[in-house]
Amino acid sequence: MRHLKPVLALIAVLSLVAGCSDSTSPSAPTSLSAVGSTSDTGGTANPVGTTTAAGEAGDLSGACPVLTFNLGAVKVTTNAATTFRMACAEIRNGVRVAVMGVRQADGTFVAKVVAPPPPQPPDTGYPGRDGIRLVGEVGRLSGTCPALSFAVGGLPVKTDRVTAFRLPCGEIRKGIHITVVGARQTDRGVLAGVVAPAPVRRPPR
Repeated sequence: MRHLKPVLALIAVLSLVAGCSDSTSPSAPTSLSAVGSTSDTGGTANPVGTTTAAGEAGDLSGACPVLTFNLGAVKVTTNAATTFRMACAEIRNGVRVAVMGVRQADGTFVAKVVAPPPPQPPDTGYPGRDGIRLVGEVGRLSGTCPALSFAVGGLPVKTDRVTAFRLPCGEIRKGIHITVVGARQTDRGVLAGVVAPAPVRRPPR
């Protein structure tokens, strides 16, 4: 469970953004703990077509609020409609950020929300497989447990005998929402270190 806590913390943070994204107030930056994400069990899923990811920004270009940067395997763009939960000027190469966005036909993600992620744990237990975190709907599933290939938010993901499954591997099927922590590969896919259920948010009262 200690390996899953940082993953759930990030997801829990990003989902509240979906409820907060209508806000037009550029108030003081908040940490992701003030935001959150949901699953398809007991709550509502991330907004249709959206994926969340976190990692170090790289290859940054542009001027606020219109930026382009890489986040692990994800190429991200921001624009005037993006909600920044951290100061846009704080985004620079090497800074860890979390984003929720929509994948475009060219593979680029247009960010709906950019926010600071929770603190990095000192040891994930999966060295080399903790560079990127994704949460989204499973698609294009193939293979046999534990060696699966599928997509999360349009990004290809692979699992193997080293992957830690925090839900039964046999329960992974097309259309469910899951969390993946993994490493970017040369084909821009993700090799999974951990696969877990997407967290559940309590329905609003």
